[in-house]
Amino acid sequence: MKTINSRSGFSLIEIIIAIAIFAMISGFVYGSYSNILDVIGRTRTHTLATSLINKQVEMVRNIPYDKIGIFGGYPVGVLPASTTVFYEGQQFVVSYFVRNSDDPFDGTEGGTPNDTANADYKLVDLQVTCPTCFRFVPFVFTTFLAPQNLDSST
Repeated sequence: MKTINSRSGFSLIEIIIAIAIFAMISGFVYGSYSNILDVIGRTRTHTLATSLINKQVEMVRNIPYDKIGIFGGYPVGVLPASTTVFYEGQQFVVSYFVRNSDDPFDGTEGGTPNDTANADYKLVDLQVTCPTCFRFVPFVFTTFLAPQNLDSST
């Protein structure tokens, strides 16, 4: 009579080790895939925010100089202090800050020489935030705007 060796196949320890290795590799692949999707999503949001801030800056630059300011604020103008914008399906909050600036080149108010028209140009700060985005760093853009005939209209 022949005896059949029943020792062929995998033991329980070998199966557990194989499952553990498979689980670790699967976890690594899933984590990498999740991180790639997160980076792509944040890049898209940053690209949208950059595009939105560029549009807002061009809009401000096309407003007549004497109308650049905050509605109900100082300097008086047509810009809202803050507004919510839905851009490409994403919600952003755009905040404006406008300030008159005195250029020391032509003198300062009360200085030597005395500058009676001390609003030489306007400094405009735009800030774009995304309240619905996770770990979004606000974008801030600053620009200077001057009238066409500096010091003659103020």
